[in-house]
Amino acid sequence: MKIHLMTVLFSLLLLCSDVHAAFVDVTLTPATNFGTLNLTGSNGPLTVKYSGSAVAEKIWFTNDQNTDVGNQSVDNVRTVLETQFGVNGLANVADGSISGKVTTISSVNPFTYLAIHFGQHELFFKFLTAVTDFQISIDGKAAGLSNYRAYGTPNAVPVPAAVWLFGSALAGLIGAKRKKPV
Repeated sequence: MKIHLMTVLFSLLLLCSDVHAAFVDVTLTPATNFGTLNLTGSNGPLTVKYSGSAVAEKIWFTNDQNTDVGNQSVDNVRTVLETQFGVNGLANVADGSISGKVTTISSVNPFTYLAIHFGQHELFFKFLTAVTDFQISIDGKAAGLSNYRAYGTPNAVPVPAAVWLFGSALAGLIGAKRKKPV
């Protein structure tokens, strides 16, 4: 009986405790290509200002000391980002280290998803259209910017030339069969 009571109490403790915080939707309404986010970080209040060439359709934030994202490898961040936005097959187009409280991210390859890591925090952006430049600054009780990962949406799979050739041949045969003899 004592073991069962301990098990029940331990289970209740696990259910009531916040093992790790989930991402929080901090998208501005209406969505714009610039804005100011007033957030609560793990060390207190912080302000994030951003601007880019496209509208930030969705923004997610976490301040849970890296447990939502874990290691900062390109593949791991992509997996978490795909899960968060419900997409598959994102392609890494740019990544790198950044430092300080203000930075501009520029990429030759356009991207539609962006993950920015700073201190124990993570911001995920989804843009309405692809961007190549993005500026961000942070202020308040947060460590400096650390790294970023930019991802593009996967390209549509091209239809092989053989399919087009087969389709046109099939259409030609159907057309020839319908032609009435003179």
